[in-house]
Amino acid sequence: MKIYKKLLIALALIILLSISAWYLVGKSYYAHEMYLLGQSYLESRWAPKDEAKAVEYFAKAANQGHDLAQLLLAKMYFNGDNVPVYHPKAMEWLLNSAKQGDGEAETILGDIYMNGKKVNKDEAKAVEWWRKAVDKGNAEAQYYLAQAYFNGRGVAIDKAKAFELTQKAADQWITPAQFALGMMYSTGDGVPVDKSKAIEWFQIAADQGNDEAEFALGQVYDLGDSVLINKSLALEWYQKAAAHGNAQAAFSIGLAHYNGEYAPFDLTKAVEWFEKAANLGNAEAQYHLGQAYELGLGVSVNYPRPRNGTLEPLIKG
Repeated sequence: MKIYKKLLIALALIILLSISAWYLVGKSYYAHEMYLLGQSYLESRWAPKDEAKAVEYFAKAANQGHDLAQLLLAKMYFNGDNVPVYHPKAMEWLLNSAKQGDGEAETILGDIYMNGKKVNKDEAKAVEWWRKAVDKGNAEAQYYLAQAYFNGRGVAIDKAKAFELTQKAADQWITPAQFALGMMYSTGDGVPVDKSKAIEWFQIAADQGNDEAEFALGQVYDLGDSVLINKSLALEWYQKAAAHGNAQAAFSIGLAHYNGEYAPFDLTKAVEWFEKAANLGNAEAQYHLGQAYELGLGVSVNYPRPRNGTLEPLIKG
């Protein structure tokens, strides 16, 4: 009799667990279907584009615990995409997604806490979230955590650990990490100096349009850092970097025209490049531009003077 009773209890438990599993699977399947429907309406995949319906279905999926839907809604509320900007709601969905282990959500939370974006700045909490994302292999989190170790933000400085994480991120084609790796090899931070490897990583990052890497290569050929000086190649890299908004590169091109060193001597062009660099916030370019206006080098001398008799700032930093 006792054996039958035990068998009945075991059978009841199996049935209960089966029902629970069926319910959870069904719930998960429903949530994913809602998410896919939202994507369909958002991207016009199988239905006419309808952003309001997309948000509606994403919300249904998110309320059923779908982490990708929660992450997507968080981004929408942060950026005002198809919904009004509402940071408290964005944080709520982001935290829900991160608590379910979404690596991208964890990475974004780390960035928010590190930089105090609409929350109290908390570098230790940022590191905590990035570590969770790194454990899942998130490449961006590897780079961010590497920067934290390198600069001692939220964690003790550890250049060796920074190098290790930067290498992992660079291997996963995180372009800023590739540039950072080049700098580490160039300066010997966290790894022995290796100029050839530095140039190799600068090249990899520059080939993907990273302006800092392009400028670094310009410096390499301009100064002859472990390579033969090649001013024309330096100018070529400066021009690429400047085209991508690099202020230092724009200033360097201005100097080249100002000095006639490896670009044709042309004060008008020099001033044009100084102005571009100054507008990007380069202090040296702002100074040279002020001098050009004061002395009439490549420009008219009729600059405005304020009441105190000093030069009026031409570029407000």
